[in-house]
Amino acid sequence: MSHFLSNECSQTPVTALQIHEGLIISGQGPFIRVHHQSTRRLLATAQALDGQAIHGIRVLHSTPSTFSAIVWGGRLLKGVAFTKKPNQDDPAICDVFFHIGKTIELEDWILDVAPKVLDALHPGDEPMCATLVTAHNALYFVKRQEPSSSNPEGPSWLSVLPLLVGRKCILYSAHLKWISSTEILVASGTAFGEIIVWSCFLDGEKPSLHNHFSFTGHEGSIFGVQISEPIESPYRIARRLLTSCSDDRTIRVWDISMVEPQHSRSQSFSSATRQDTALQETGFPVNLSDQRDSNCLAVAIGHVSRIWDIRYLYVRNVESDGHIVTIVSVGEDGTCQSWALRYELVQNSEELIFSLENFSNSAHHLGKNIWSVAANEQSGTCVLSTGGADGRIISRESVSSETHDKFLEERDITTVLQNVFNLPSTKPISSEISRKASKATADYFRSYAYVTKDEFLVTTNNGLVLLETDQSHETGERSRNWQQIDTLDDLKGYSVVSSIPDSGVALLGGATGSLYCFESAGKKIAFLAKTDGKIAGIFPCHIEPLRADTIAVLLTYLGKPNFRLLQLRRSASGWLVSSNDDFAIQPVQQGVQFSQSCSALVSFINGQTTIFLGYRDGSIQFLRKNDDGSVEVGIVGGAHGKEAVTAMHWVPSASSNSQIAVSSIQGLGWLFSVGRDGTSAVHSLKSHPKELTLVHKLALPFGPNIEGVYVSPSADDVYVYGFHGKQFVVYNISTSDYILNIDCGGAHRMWSFDPRYDPTGKIVGGNLAWTKASKLNSYNVSEPSHQIVQKGGHGREIKTCTISTTSMDSIRPLIATGAEDTDICLFRFEDSSFSCVATVRKHVTGIQSMQWSKSGEYLFSCGGYEEFFIWRVQPVPAIKVGVLFESACPIDSERSDLRIMGFTVKERVRTEQLKQGNAECGEFEITMVYSNSVIKTWRYDTDRRLWTILYIGRYTSACPTQVSYLNQEDRPVIMTAATDGHLAFWKESSTNDSDNDGPKELACLGTRALHQSAIKSLSTWSLNNDTSLIVTGGDDNGLGISLITVTESNEVQCERLIIPRAHAAAVTATDILTCVPSDTKPSCFQILVATASNDQRIKLWRIIIDLGKEGGEGIDVKRVANGYTSVADVSSMALHPADSDSVQLATRILICGVGMELWNVQRR
Repeated sequence: MSHFLSNECSQTPVTALQIHEGLIISGQGPFIRVHHQSTRRLLATAQALDGQAIHGIRVLHSTPSTFSAIVWGGRLLKGVAFTKKPNQDDPAICDVFFHIGKTIELEDWILDVAPKVLDALHPGDEPMCATLVTAHNALYFVKRQEPSSSNPEGPSWLSVLPLLVGRKCILYSAHLKWISSTEILVASGTAFGEIIVWSCFLDGEKPSLHNHFSFTGHEGSIFGVQISEPIESPYRIARRLLTSCSDDRTIRVWDISMVEPQHSRSQSFSSATRQDTALQETGFPVNLSDQRDSNCLAVAIGHVSRIWDIRYLYVRNVESDGHIVTIVSVGEDGTCQSWALRYELVQNSEELIFSLENFSNSAHHLGKNIWSVAANEQSGTCVLSTGGADGRIISRESVSSETHDKFLEERDITTVLQNVFNLPSTKPISSEISRKASKATADYFRSYAYVTKDEFLVTTNNGLVLLETDQSHETGERSRNWQQIDTLDDLKGYSVVSSIPDSGVALLGGATGSLYCFESAGKKIAFLAKTDGKIAGIFPCHIEPLRADTIAVLLTYLGKPNFRLLQLRRSASGWLVSSNDDFAIQPVQQGVQFSQSCSALVSFINGQTTIFLGYRDGSIQFLRKNDDGSVEVGIVGGAHGKEAVTAMHWVPSASSNSQIAVSSIQGLGWLFSVGRDGTSAVHSLKSHPKELTLVHKLALPFGPNIEGVYVSPSADDVYVYGFHGKQFVVYNISTSDYILNIDCGGAHRMWSFDPRYDPTGKIVGGNLAWTKASKLNSYNVSEPSHQIVQKGGHGREIKTCTISTTSMDSIRPLIATGAEDTDICLFRFEDSSFSCVATVRKHVTGIQSMQWSKSGEYLFSCGGYEEFFIWRVQPVPAIKVGVLFESACPIDSERSDLRIMGFTVKERVRTEQLKQGNAECGEFEITMVYSNSVIKTWRYDTDRRLWTILYIGRYTSACPTQVSYLNQEDRPVIMTAATDGHLAFWKESSTNDSDNDGPKELACLGTRALHQSAIKSLSTWSLNNDTSLIVTGGDDNGLGISLITVTESNEVQCERLIIPRAHAAAVTATDILTCVPSDTKPSCFQILVATASNDQRIKLWRIIIDLGKEGGEGIDVKRVANGYTSVADVSSMALHPADSDSVQLATRILICGVGMELWNVQRR
């Protein structure tokens, strides 16, 4: 029986992008994919190249129902025809079908392809459809052969013929531009920082070449060049620009206007022949720093690392502010930055000074490297798409510097007061206020809140209550008007404002304890109640979501250990207080000083009023008022360590995601909270207040100033917002994406945020107001700044992966991956794609190894600095999977720099558990190998969270790389693999002193040589009680197959077979898929093994073992499948259960490295 491999899913770097008529065409590895731009739906996918990643896509020509493109990568080139047909289920989108042509292989790498500009007079007489340039500056033309009449829908076959060769050099980048139907302009960026601009003319009998410019100035290799269209510059002179980027982190703009057809033939160029044959200096010029080319218009540094590519946007007429053109750059730092090329006229001179101004910086990719960028300008707007190493495709509407400034508005108190006093007021302005209004220092903004999306309520230090209204006009313009609502003495010197924008209600409190209500409908303020104390916080909410006429308001006080709960009901005359209760705050522990509350939440759970209070010491208090008036209290100490609890959100169990079963943690609901410790936490509430149990707590990518948390009504998305450096950010935990980034100066200031929601309740924008330098600023965004067209994963190389083979409450088996970015990501494979459900951040170095427990409840991970962590995993609504840090293995010194190279886990059930009929795991026996050649075995008690060291051993000077237990009955044996290519076998020493409470010594039973160098991967399978199969992959490119038997006298017997050159590079991943014993001969086994390597090949091997034969004669190996994987630098492999009732049936292989792929193993 033979086997074959088929690729089911791929999540690799996006290396090519093209936007065409509402479709985003991308290249990931050898696969080409088409997404609908607006709906982000994947329409089609197919493999375009064989064994080669796609590097570029160019659309050649298009009709309403078809279009064709050139796809290239490396030395390979293909023509692809696309057919669009209406979708019967959704008329807004279309179905796309591929027709892929034959492969053309050139002698050199292809750097750029440019479709030909057709001659309008003779459109049908153009045999050439495109030109391409290679890495040695050679130009080719591409001819298209029309489809045959017998197959009109077939692909357009392509042929490539050499045109000519420019100056001989090695290129890192190039760009082609047809500036007429007979002239091709070429910009070539060399490996040594030089830019060569030359033209190829096609109007003669033979193609001719002219060299225009040779620019120097970059201090690194040229990674991107881009030629602009003719741009109208000052004095109405048409300029053509060239922009270049390099690994010196600079962007340079060059003037190449003299290459235009009206100039090029009149120039006096040196003979191309003489230039080609003349000796040229290679390497970077010695006096590079002293050069200043007169053609270089502007230079800028913006990225923190290498810049990979650039694009022009908004090619247009010169604006009054001197903005000529927008340039977009992408780089290794994972950011997409926008630059405005501006000019200034030197005073008393006609000389122009050009500059590049950075006005936008977006970082929507994870990790490092944006590898591809595409732009499409239509109807005055520009859609920009980027593809990153994380596998994400981001699409956004690019904004100019002028549009960017329109979102931001700034007001000072003097201007506002003058505006107010010049308008009719609903209240007479006192003479005192009139006198103070003349001085800017007499008053300042005190507090504020958004009453509705268009109304903004402000209080000043002198007790003024002002309202700003954003009005829209029929002309499309918007204006902001101010008016005075009232002047309240109770708000002088101190005031607090809070609101419920959905109800158009705001509440105001002051130092004397007075509470006021402002309603948008009547534009007036009403007195509600007089309380005792200085109001510290006002927390209003709808206590009954189905009744909009009832509001619960919780008041906290400065320095007082009590709070007040009021219920407001709407009446004909306005809002009235219907109930007023005072509660005392109880300390978390007896004798602990009172901690001021800084967040509060009121909810209605099972018909009872429920209050959650978050304190500055990190604790959360729970109070429930029963129908008989009694109050139940529960306290959770250290919910956020010793840092303040800043915000909470309640999700009842009825609104949890129906796709996730929550039978294991059923209760009344879940409390989401965030705190100044930089984490988000989820507590499950059972029937009693004291049953508030922590089920999830993870660090967020920003902090510690996290100020809010929100869960969408469908419980699909969790949002947190707060301050990250000098920016205010809104972050979607569920998608690991920043929704908003607003530069506001940082956290230490007054601010107010009002989110904007789409019809499903997801945050898509918002209004932010903040005080900076005594001025009131606001930034308003009603739509998301970008869309995630395709989800991604890690932005760095994945070092290890493991899959839980046990389904957890209807959640499919979880994939855990650890990468160089120090993050652990948990994925689910669903709908033919990987979906990240949790990101775990605690390690400070790259993850080295991971393993699941058999139950799938615990996840183990290790890395540098002796970091070994245990995580507890369970289902939680909204975030899908809850993760808790369980414990960390103790280390000898905080300064330790040892790396845990690998570990293996054995589960044990305690004797007292077995007596009670409980077979669940109570202890884990964990053996770790360290980079200093030490081997340690630890026991971890899950109930007491106690670590005990059991055994210690030491290998030679070689570093252990792998460790595993051999399943020897009653004879536990530890096996290690090392960089010297040997296997070593360990057991508890029989000479240990039984009275010694310290760790016992591990005795080495022997070593066996397998590989010539390091063993990179290891897999084991127990054939019977005595013999184990060991499969190893070596740095010597070999595959090792060993049969290990440990006798009762502790003698190690090893029968081994080495397959040299199993791969063309190191074998970095191995796994045993199946082991089937023979029905007729118990000593025979048929085994299927998978291997992967840095040569980007994945292979299947059928191994037949006969234990009845001696030596290598009992091992027969045959390769049965060989496939190309687009995952570079393969690091690990894991088995994914098939879609079957039996989760032990492994017919899928997960390959991880730079990205990850899922492969099907099928029988013929």
